[in-house]
Amino acid sequence: MIFQVAQEDQKTFTDLVRQLVGRCTSDIEKARTIFRWITVKNLNTMQFDDNLRGDTPMGLLRGIKHGTESYHVLFKRLCSYAGLHCVVIKGYSKSAGYQPGVRFEDNRFRNSWNAVYVAGAWRFVQCNWGARHLVNAKEVPKAGAKGKSDSLR
Repeated sequence: MIFQVAQEDQKTFTDLVRQLVGRCTSDIEKARTIFRWITVKNLNTMQFDDNLRGDTPMGLLRGIKHGTESYHVLFKRLCSYAGLHCVVIKGYSKSAGYQPGVRFEDNRFRNSWNAVYVAGAWRFVQCNWGARHLVNAKEVPKAGAKGKSDSLR
């Protein structure tokens, strides 16, 4: 169902969330469905109309593609429409380029992610990392081999 909804362009957040979580039976299922919808969208291949309003699902995705919006804002908004309590957390993450022992002295490792309250506890969600896609998958090097650094976006 998620993939079917992801192939369509919903005009409003209300329509999108209704289609996504209408059959979900728990809050954790709602959060997982929203996460999966976001991460299945391949912004590297999507084309957007320049006249899209920014306060629509496709407008927000276009903003993410162009660097004026972020995944954590989209996830929080969709959770809000689904009736889930979700917050944005800002901080540092040990992501690409981090080496053990490196201190967080500048903005190189600044990051944001979400926490959503489901099943009686806060769960951390990082849509940005989940939405990465392999590019030219046939050319991806074997584990441990040196190869193209741009194969993951």
